[in-house]
Amino acid sequence: MLRSMSIAGATSPLRAARLRSRAELSHHPRLVARVAAELLARGADGPEVARLVARMNDALVRRLLSWARAELGPAPAPWAWLAFGSEGRMEQTLLTDQDNALVYADEGEASRAWYAALAERVNADLVAAGIPECSGGHMAKLEHGPLARWVRRFAACVDRPDAHDAEILLDRRRIAGRLSLEPLEAEIARGAGAPLLLRSLAVEALELSPPSPLLLSLRRGGTEVDVKRHGISPIVFLARCHGLEAGATSGPTLARLAAAREAGLLSAEVHAAIAGAYRFVLGLQLRVQLRAIEAGEPPTNKVRLAALTSPERASLASAFRTVKRWQTRAAWHYQAVT
Repeated sequence: MLRSMSIAGATSPLRAARLRSRAELSHHPRLVARVAAELLARGADGPEVARLVARMNDALVRRLLSWARAELGPAPAPWAWLAFGSEGRMEQTLLTDQDNALVYADEGEASRAWYAALAERVNADLVAAGIPECSGGHMAKLEHGPLARWVRRFAACVDRPDAHDAEILLDRRRIAGRLSLEPLEAEIARGAGAPLLLRSLAVEALELSPPSPLLLSLRRGGTEVDVKRHGISPIVFLARCHGLEAGATSGPTLARLAAAREAGLLSAEVHAAIAGAYRFVLGLQLRVQLRAIEAGEPPTNKVRLAALTSPERASLASAFRTVKRWQTRAAWHYQAVT
């Protein structure tokens, strides 16, 4: 990797952490987009850029937490701020919303109002920084509670599989706070040996399918493909499932794929094909979003096929074929054929 790229990766999160006041929050999206564009131009691949974007958002959240804590005073009990979704996997792009939660020690239940105020302030500041509220309500101001309650929720995901809830919880990552999360980790670790949970996750993953080859052959007019829904998400969802079976209860998609390969769930050839497809589609997703921003438009996950170069179109079609073949294998492996 280029030395200048390493410098950008080391300093950009610090720039996000050095915001002096809430008046500067509106600068955050432009800073992130500029750094992402520079890295892509220097040859960084999609996962590298997404990891840096996540680090910048981590630094932002920690800064916002420090402001809120300075205003509210010392915490009544230890706590942990969690990120879910693409931020939890450190696979953040330029089109995102909030996915976070606040967990605190059981003795903090008597001071619930303090944690509610902390969450409210940070969630509001994130909106001001260009990261909108989650349409599904997965935000700390709604998702905050004592450790025991979160342990019960994790346990329920394993014992009475709810794929949607499990997907959220499996993509968790601590951003700040010192509360020990070992009880939560112990519960979710049971999921690796829970066939019903694995099958539930697989069924959910197989509902997301790449578009037909016929659609990809169309180049006229406004034919569009949602690269997140049809390319990124199918890989992320199945990697989550395979990774859990291999004992990887959290982490980035590429790490989960590596764990599945090491556990014998994926051959070296299949692993290489899927990882390559993921790198390409994530990079394309970021480039599509940057093109929209540069044109003065909101970032999007949809790309017009006519706007792609011939190599891009060919690589996208190849990636979709790889995903479809993997889905066919996974359907039989998890007995998720419907």
